[in-house]
Amino acid sequence: GPEPLQGIAGVGENTWAKGTIAYGQNEPKWGPKHAGTHDFDSNGGHRRLAEMAAATAAPSRPVVPVPVQWPSAFEPDMLTCGPQASVAAFTASGLGALISSVAESKVASEFAFEGLIELGMARSATWSNTSMMIVTASGKIASCPSLRTGLDKITCTPLSVLALPGFLLDESAVASVSELDDGRLRAVVGTGGFVSLYELREGANDETPTWHEA
Repeated sequence: GPEPLQGIAGVGENTWAKGTIAYGQNEPKWGPKHAGTHDFDSNGGHRRLAEMAAATAAPSRPVVPVPVQWPSAFEPDMLTCGPQASVAAFTASGLGALISSVAESKVASEFAFEGLIELGMARSATWSNTSMMIVTASGKIASCPSLRTGLDKITCTPLSVLALPGFLLDESAVASVSELDDGRLRAVVGTGGFVSLYELREGANDETPTWHEA
């Protein structure tokens, strides 16, 4: 603009904006904060919440212990539930006892898993309608036929897959393995306080299937 250069940065006084009120400067001042008069309790707030909770709550059922006769000196490490209300308990070395139906049978029948010691002590088990997947301390997985009364020895077969990740580095690692409808295996692995989901995928050029984090 023409001389003198008034109002530009660092030169003279800004005269072109005189009389202009910055946004919000001409607004009325807020008055004192008003006191709230609504009382949650006296207006039935807690009563209404209690009624809603009572309406949606599931009916309570008493916990009734089932009188089961386990083998003497039996100290299982794992307990798993199977089809038709069956329950199996077994040690890490593979000695177990089976209750075919909690509602009917009260005497546990003894059994033993064979083929687990070569893979390591059992860490966890997943029981489906057709089989039981047992994960061992080495991370290797064994497939055992579904338990039933009358079987004293149950032969488990190691799966031809790589060991699950993390087991050789963590003595407290556990996992649950399941087979999908298309035959693929998935595993939920807990190591070091973290839980990971893995899926067994085929390798290229007929390579050995490997575990991939999903």
